[in-house]
Amino acid sequence: MFLCGLSGSKQNSSIFLNSLSGSKKISLKISIITPTFNSAGTIKDTLQSIATQSYKEVEHIIVDGMSTDNTLNIASTFPHVSKIISEPDLGIFDAMNKGIRSSTGDIVGILNSDDYYAHDKVLEYVAAAFKNNSLDAIYGNVYFVKPDNLVKIVRDYSSKILDSGCLHLVTLLRIRHFCQEIDL
Repeated sequence: MFLCGLSGSKQNSSIFLNSLSGSKKISLKISIITPTFNSAGTIKDTLQSIATQSYKEVEHIIVDGMSTDNTLNIASTFPHVSKIISEPDLGIFDAMNKGIRSSTGDIVGILNSDDYYAHDKVLEYVAAAFKNNSLDAIYGNVYFVKPDNLVKIVRDYSSKILDSGCLHLVTLLRIRHFCQEIDL
């Protein structure tokens, strides 16, 4: 299980938040795709993470590979979930692509069913970064925690890994640009 945050430190987060206080209302729609399969044990934290975000222009799409546990029942109890797709798929990447194709947001991100955001302002920071800059993609840090102790970080991946050319686990894209490029 891991959690993700936009900034590497609380100090950077507060500086970024303070710089947003005078900015205009953000109007970008963010689509978050959550692929699931038999995720009843972890999906509640994921759903709660999205439901409590301060930024509300969010489309949350659950793409489920025909779970046989309580995953779909749990997901259906969260009113912020915009769409639930439950059908056979060819694996997690097929599920992600289905979610991207059905999304309507200006920005698309993936949040797996055993992951959650580090705090309730992550998507607010993401929207502001896209609005205030000419960005096509944004990425953040990943912190691995134990399922029985969600505050104890046991391993992390810094967003600086992209400097070495590696693909990062937490990336949000200005998706329409990329979909046109790859004909998705």
